[in-house]
Amino acid sequence: MVSPYTDPAELKQFLPIMTKDDIEDLLKTIDQLLRVESDGNKIMRLLDNRDILEKALENY
Repeated sequence: MVSPYTDPAELKQFLPIMTKDDIEDLLKTIDQLLRVESDGNKIMRLLDNRDILEKALENY
């Protein structure tokens, strides 16, 4: 549904329409990408998005 590389501001806009399963799936995808990604900017975006999703999952 949402790319793991989505801008964090855009990701926050998608949160209200995402299900808990969507959030968990995206977190898994981000964790997998963090293991193989070598571009520093992409890694930072993935980490930012992971933090946003983890916080959203806690408040779900």
